[in-house]
Amino acid sequence: MKSHPKNQIYFENPKIETSNAILEELESFADAIENQTTPIVSLENGTKALEVANMIIDSYSS
Repeated sequence: MKSHPKNQIYFENPKIETSNAILEELESFADAIENQTTPIVSLENGTKALEVANMIIDSYSS
């Protein structure tokens, strides 16, 4: 009986930098106001995110 080599999976853990997404969005918003540029998060996406956050809060309150 022949033995077959075992398959191996190699992976590396990516380096993940710590960040504060809310702070980055606020800084982007302030920069957009000061420099008349487009913020990272649009008004539409920000509104949708707020709606989802409120639904999550409401679901825990029930």
